[in-house]
Amino acid sequence: MSVQTPARAHRVVNQLSQALAARGRTESVLGTFATELFEDGSISDLAPFTPDQLADIAIDAFGFARNRQRGRSKIRVVNQEMKDGGSHRAYTLIEIANDDMPFLVESVLAELAERGIEV
Repeated sequence: MSVQTPARAHRVVNQLSQALAARGRTESVLGTFATELFEDGSISDLAPFTPDQLADIAIDAFGFARNRQRGRSKIRVVNQEMKDGGSHRAYTLIEIANDDMPFLVESVLAELAERGIEV
């Protein structure tokens, strides 16, 4: 469940759009993808990331998802380290590109929870 207000969500999406534009990535399909990728995320999940970092994540995920054949699933697990000043924070991205499948996200989250992996 998202804990952000519409105003906070709008601000995050606006900053993300500006970061994409600063990289010369103004294609509308990427902007829509990035917005949908992050607009329902909770502020507590997104807060550690700068708009530039979110833009980088969106661009990479867009390229990953875009190059998928219909009827075939793609799964990628990426361990990253975010540098913020002098501190480092490790995180893992799990990306799934698939044809529309009801309850796919819920099933993956349930499996991770069953294995004791915090999401």
